[in-house]
Amino acid sequence: MADASDDPTSDDGLLKNELYPDFQVRCALFEGVSNATDLVKQCVKGDIAGDLALIDADRVVSTRVLRQAATNCARRAENKAAGRDYAVKSHDLPRGRTTGADLVYALAPSTSMGGAFRDVGASDATTRLLVCAVASSVEEFRELVARVDGRRVPLSALDARSAAAHEVLVKRFGLSADEH
Repeated sequence: MADASDDPTSDDGLLKNELYPDFQVRCALFEGVSNATDLVKQCVKGDIAGDLALIDADRVVSTRVLRQAATNCARRAENKAAGRDYAVKSHDLPRGRTTGADLVYALAPSTSMGGAFRDVGASDATTRLLVCAVASSVEEFRELVARVDGRRVPLSALDARSAAAHEVLVKRFGLSADEH
C-alpha cells in the first residue's frame, strides 16, 4: 500500500517510522539529476541548512532497507539522548556528527564513515538522487527539493534500477539471489 512518501506531488515526503514516530525523515527521489555534485558542495560549505543526506539511489537496496536505516538512526539518537553509560551502549552510538551522516553510514556496507560516503553518497556519476532531511520542516524540505535539477519520482521507484546498477549493487553488498 502506498503512503504519502510514495506520492511525488506530496511536498512533505515523510518516511513513516512506526517504532519511533517522533523521529522524522523526509525523503524525495529524483531521476535525471544533473547537479548532485553541486548539492554536495553546498552541503559541505553549509549553504544548505539542515541535517541532510544526499545518497546515490542506485546504491540503496530497497525502500525497506531505507526504512530500517532510519530506524537504526532513531535508536542511536535515542541512546545518545538517554545518557546511558558509554560502555553499555558504545556499540549503538551515532557514528557521524549528524543524523544525516549516520543515515548514510547505516545504508553502507562500510565500517568507516569515509567509506560509507564513498559507497552510497552522491558523487559526480550520480543521476538518481535520494534526498533525505532529518527533523526538517515541510518548508525547509520544499526549499531543498527545489534546488535539485531533476525529475521527482515516487519513493517506490527506489526499488527499480538498471541492470548495470543492479550488478554493482549485488557485488558491493554481496547479495544472493534470494536477497535481491
